[in-house]
Amino acid sequence: MKNKENQSNNLESYADLYSTGATSASTTVVEDQETNLNLFPDLILDDSNGNLTIVINHDYYSTDSEHGRELLGAFLDILADEFSKVSRIFLIDKGVKLLDPNNKLYAAFKALDDLEFSIVCCRESIDEYEIEFNKKNNNELLSMHDIALELMSVPYLFTLS
Repeated sequence: MKNKENQSNNLESYADLYSTGATSASTTVVEDQETNLNLFPDLILDDSNGNLTIVINHDYYSTDSEHGRELLGAFLDILADEFSKVSRIFLIDKGVKLLDPNNKLYAAFKALDDLEFSIVCCRESIDEYEIEFNKKNNNELLSMHDIALELMSVPYLFTLS
């Protein structure tokens, strides 16, 4: 009974947060009894190991422009520096274009691809954008169906646009 009351209180808190417009397009803060998290858009906290699972669905951040690519490049550089906090990266839709050697962010993403965490690519997106996929120990090619099933099992999913 107490657990249901806590869940109800948490839902009411989230409802108040959204109805008052307290969230922003760039950052959201979620608080619970033990954790205070600041999450970047499209980051998922994988509660099973405390590491981040990241979904990248474009080869730019925010807008399809040179500035958007610079923003994503900075983000990729930080991921390379903080790789011990990352467990998986999912590339879906235009995110798979980061695997194309002709992409301006290819070198930045290649540095991530050489690290220890897993990279999961969407099979349908690889086919759509005609990207060459090279199987390595740390990367996988999965259907969007399988990716969606896996993402649904992650306890906290926050996507802001």
